[in-house]
Amino acid sequence: MRKAATIPSCSQMLDVASGGKVVAVVPEKQMELWDIATAKKLKAAPFKCTRIDAAQFSPDSKLVAISDHNELVLWQWEENTHERIDLGRCLGSLTFSPDGKFLAEGPWPRDCIQIRHVETRKVVQTLTNGTKRSMNVPRMACTQGGRVSIACDNITSVEEVAVPHRLNIDLHTTGSLDSCAAV
Repeated sequence: MRKAATIPSCSQMLDVASGGKVVAVVPEKQMELWDIATAKKLKAAPFKCTRIDAAQFSPDSKLVAISDHNELVLWQWEENTHERIDLGRCLGSLTFSPDGKFLAEGPWPRDCIQIRHVETRKVVQTLTNGTKRSMNVPRMACTQGGRVSIACDNITSVEEVAVPHRLNIDLHTTGSLDSCAAV
């Protein structure tokens, strides 16, 4: 029988790299990467974080995107280099396209989902929900080779009255979300 490995003093588990061998965790406002099989720390991020709201490994697991309060941090962990991009907004979720060329940034709360070209770091598409209501996107996913994005929008109104959760689907053909279902 194989003994289970334990990663000590972890306050947040952020994401698991493709292939399931590396996990990103936060013990004390600093992201660390651990080998899942051996429970050995591979690397500590060369930066501190204020508040991590979301994190995602790229499909090739070489880049980790982190939402740190109002900034996006892109960490090439094997080279131990990182870049901070001031967003001026908080993100609730991050997801890479299957080829790793694009990063979808889900608002928390804000008015739109933005798609960023990873190499140029530029926002190349903005997806709105077609209403004036704010969006709060805690989770997103890309399917069908990256041609379809699915985002859960679970905003609460100012009066703290829950509105129906919305499942937004974008077929990447227009600048707005193609369909929305209240759940």
